[in-house]
Amino acid sequence: MYGPVMFFTKLTLFILYYRLFNPSTVMRYLIYFGIYFNLLFYTIYFFVYIFFCPNTSKNARACGPKLKVLGVATSGVNVVSDFYLLLIPLAAISNLQLPPKRKFGLLAVFFTGFL
Repeated sequence: MYGPVMFFTKLTLFILYYRLFNPSTVMRYLIYFGIYFNLLFYTIYFFVYIFFCPNTSKNARACGPKLKVLGVATSGVNVVSDFYLLLIPLAAISNLQLPPKRKFGLLAVFFTGFL
């Protein structure tokens, strides 16, 4: 169930960015790319996880190394997509017509995601 949960969590953030920033064409394409990339990856992950090792309780030793490789690949994609989610709003915030002090405050809020 990890794949669908992670996809819908990231989907909510992409939809939030879409509604919050009223994106330009480039921003809209970046958001759509993120949604489709995550949908593709987590759909593949879900089916590979189900069919790679259908019953892990009976043959846990045989499935262990296979699932370890899948876990490493998933963690790599998660790190990349998390940074992607953090970088999308930075361009939108930098284009806002706000005083520099407020703009810096908004950037600081989004940069807390790096912690």
